[in-house]
Parts: sequence; structure tokens; C-alpha cells
Amino acid sequence: MQKKIISYAVIFALAFLPSIYLLMFSENALVFYNFSGAMRSIGKIFGLAGIVLFSITFLLNTRIKLVEEMFFRLDKTLNAHHIFGTTAFVFLLFHPLFLSAQFLAFSIKSTLIFLIPFSNPAVTFGSLALLSMTIILIITFFAKWKYQNWKFSHQLLGVSFILASIHVLLIPSDVSNDLFLKIYIILFLAIGLISYSYRTVFWRAFVKRHDYLVKKIRRLGEITEITLEPSGKPLSFKPGQFVFVSFNKRKMKETHPFTISSSSSDKTLILSIKNLGDYTYELKNMREGIKVKIEGPYGKFSFMNSSSKRYIFIAGGIGITPFLSMLRSIGDSPESFDFEEIALFYSVKKKEEAVFLDELNKISQKNKKIKVFLYESAKKGHLNSEYILENNKDFKKAEIFICGPASMMNSLKEQLINDGVNKHKINLEEFSLL
Repeated sequence: MQKKIISYAVIFALAFLPSIYLLMFSENALVFYNFSGAMRSIGKIFGLAGIVLFSITFLLNTRIKLVEEMFFRLDKTLNAHHIFGTTAFVFLLFHPLFLSAQFLAFSIKSTLIFLIPFSNPAVTFGSLALLSMTIILIITFFAKWKYQNWKFSHQLLGVSFILASIHVLLIPSDVSNDLFLKIYIILFLAIGLISYSYRTVFWRAFVKRHDYLVKKIRRLGEITEITLEPSGKPLSFKPGQFVFVSFNKRKMKETHPFTISSSSSDKTLILSIKNLGDYTYELKNMREGIKVKIEGPYGKFSFMNSSSKRYIFIAGGIGITPFLSMLRSIGDSPESFDFEEIALFYSVKKKEEAVFLDELNKISQKNKKIKVFLYESAKKGHLNSEYILENNKDFKKAEIFICGPASMMNSLKEQLINDGVNKHKINLEEFSLL
């Protein structure tokens, strides 16, 4: 948590550094002793901070390991990407509004004239940047598109960024008049452009991917389990991590994230995928021999990153996949894992949906330190902390991992904290692209 707070603080400090610089070293750049000056100054601050944050959002989307480490794991990095992206948009939206407000002291007409979008080339680029950004973000937040369409619209934000960059470079401003500010802003514009190009245009050339083939397909109710065989060196991963997968098949070439459910000692990869949408619906047409590209692994949702000896695993539905990987790994190499007890709570609506229950029970029968609890919500209502803690007398000593629907994870976390569990011992798998 402390590392995350520091990372957020550093990024906001970088965003507001140009304004702090102007306050300290430029006497008349930011003034607040009259209404017009205050509105103009606030508009400048929003503009400078907004373009820096806009640049950083592209950096946070690169999936580079160093960037991931800033926020401890990729899901939190992408959450930061969403937060800073939204903040950047709000700042950039306020930028022209506050600049125009400086003219309210004279007349509403002069204020409206300032807002005319195509008065000169620099303003035109800025207006187009803000307009395109607004349309794209409205689509992102409200349109129920297929993932690949959503991803394409999101990639178009790079066009908005390029337009905004041209606006910054053309408009007469403190940036054009001050060497330090010019270098600072150009540096962040370059970071944003390089990051966008790396992830969107040139990623196939720079991002390392592993080649696999579909070896086996198993249908388990609404879940399709796909076994992948490496064409070269197998991927090394920790149980609980996820990968980005691209199948060499029509309608399935777009990369999607899936948690690895196989043992970390197995050369093959197993993906257990629930049929939830258009992409996963295509799995019914999956066949053996199809080529697969794997990028990763990513994520730190693994008990191997903890020093605890006691664990509570809580899975909701398809949220069982990271725990499958962990328990399969223990089953294959029990001597490689040092722990006192693992209690797995497998929550499903009805028993028929617990398609991995038999396998998990076999693992627990071989290793008495593992206990498996099936919870049927159709009979007992939603899984709650009372049931979990009743079956774990030493729960305060345990590290807790929860994976399932967001509402379930958040509810259980709140309940567990209210029941005396240290919040720092509760780990959620919060990964979501949308």
C-alpha cells in the first residue's frame, strides 16, 4: 500500500511540477490577485498537469515490468492507468473553460469568442484533441461494445494525444517562452508518443511472445479447458499468474488475458475459460493444432509472493483458476512448497458448476494440509465471512486470497476487515481491462 501511495504521489508531483516551477521562478506567469488572472492561471495549471498525465497514461499501458513494479502488479497498474487517464481528461476539459472564464470580467461575448474552436491552427488542434478525446471516452465508458471494438476505440486516444501535442507546441505560451518548461513538456510528449507507438504500432517487433500449439480441448459445462504445448522453450511462471493470449484463428487473433490454471512444473499451459462473451463463444470452434501466441506472464496474485504459512483461498465461479494453478503445483511438487495449511472455499451457485471439485478433493486427500470447502449459494445465500471464519480458527494468522466477481470480492473484504482481519493480509485479483 505504501509503495502504491508513493507511486501516485510521484506521478501527481510530476504533473504539477511545471506549475510549481512557474510559481517559484516566473513572477507573472501565475497570478491570483484578481479574477481574470486567477482564472487564467488555473487554466494554465490544468493544461500543464493534464498533458503530463495524458502522457503518463500511455506509459502505464505498456505492460513493461519496471512500470508494473511501481504499483506492485499489472492489475493495479492498469487501475492507475484508468484513474490518471480520467483525471487527465477532466484537467484538459477544464483547461479551456478556465482560460475563457478570464474574460467574464469584460463580457460574455468575449468569453464565447475565446471558445471558438477553429480560430487559428493551434486552437484548432487543441479543439480537435479535446473533441476526439471526449467522444472516445464516452464510447469507452458507456457503449457496450465487443472487447476488440472497445480496444480499437481506446487506441484512437493516441490520435487525440498527437493532436494535443501539436497544440502544445504551436500555441504561444509559457512552454514556448521558457527553456526548462519546453524541455520538460517535450520530454513527456516524447514519453507518451513512444509508449503509444510501442504498445500499439510496433509491439509485435518488441514484445516477447512464446509460441504454443493447441494440444487438447476439454469441455466442462460452460468452461472450455485448453491445453497448450510449447513449440520452443516453455513459459516460466508462478502459479496464479495470467497471460495475454492470441489464437491464430479468425475472430480470435485479438489478444485477451487469461489466468493460467496448470501446474507451474508442467511444460504445457492450461487455460480454463468460461463462455462469457463473443470471444469466448468462439471457443466452441476451437480445434487441436491451432497456433497460439503467449505474452507474459503477468500478475502477483500468488501465495508464492507471501511469507505466511497459512492461507485461505476464496474462489467465486471461474475465479477458481488461479487456485487451480496453485493447488495443481502443490499436487505435482509438494516438497517445493512450505506451508502449514491451505483452506480453499469454492463458491458456486450449485454443485454441478463446481467442475473442478473432484480434482481438488483428490489433491486434498493426498495432502492433508489442504482443505476444500464447497459452498452452494443457491442453498445458503452469498458466501460470507462468518462461514469462512467458522472453518478457520486461526484466520488472523492466515494470508487471504480472493478471486471472483468484483461485488463478491469487495463484500467479503469489507466483512473480513469488520471481523478483525488485517486488511493488508487480504489479496484481491482485481484484473479487468474494461
